[in-house]
Amino acid sequence: MMSNVAKQIYRQIDDLFPDLQHIEPFTKVDLSSKGLPDIQVVVFESTPDRINFILSRYCQKENGRLVANPSIEISANPQTKTANVVTYKDDHYFHAATPKAIEIGVLAQSQANGFLYDFLRDIKTRQKSMGQERVEGITI
Repeated sequence: MMSNVAKQIYRQIDDLFPDLQHIEPFTKVDLSSKGLPDIQVVVFESTPDRINFILSRYCQKENGRLVANPSIEISANPQTKTANVVTYKDDHYFHAATPKAIEIGVLAQSQANGFLYDFLRDIKTRQKSMGQERVEGITI
């Protein structure tokens, strides 16, 4: 079952960010020009079999400071067309995954992936309401 969710997450990522694999590592992408001013992507690693990146939504705190809430590190595998949460952080919770799902617990991984799936669906809904289907031609 977890494999099925990982494949669904990958499809959402690929649909939302089709150029992700072509972004140079250590590049921060501001998506405000695509109608998503509070969403940023930072790519850490991009190889044919692994894309490691952080997807963050920014919100403004009372003091006016922008903070990432949540910030989700994701590992995607273009070969197997799967993606999973590596780390998840928000104001109240931090979850760090290890390479072996059994070490973090299947329930914890499932919950983190479930949140990511819903988060990606929310981004897509926001884009559609603004008349955009995909984040294409990301400029760096």
